[in-house]
Amino acid sequence: MKLPKYNDAWLDNGLLFTVLIVAWPLVLALYMWQIMCDASRPISQTMVDDAKRKYIARNRIEERRQVIPRPLA
Repeated sequence: MKLPKYNDAWLDNGLLFTVLIVAWPLVLALYMWQIMCDASRPISQTMVDDAKRKYIARNRIEERRQVIPRPLA
């Protein structure tokens, strides 16, 4: 039984053209559009509160890390 020969027809028809010329700019445009939509989304108050809470907690940890010098007597 003879196996069918590998076919390079996808190079000859329009698939390679579609991938190289049409597909990647479309994917890039959709990705940029998603980034723009995420950037224009308003920040909710819970996100602001979470950021404040993390900032306060980080400052408390930094204050605890500072060594208080003791007198040598």
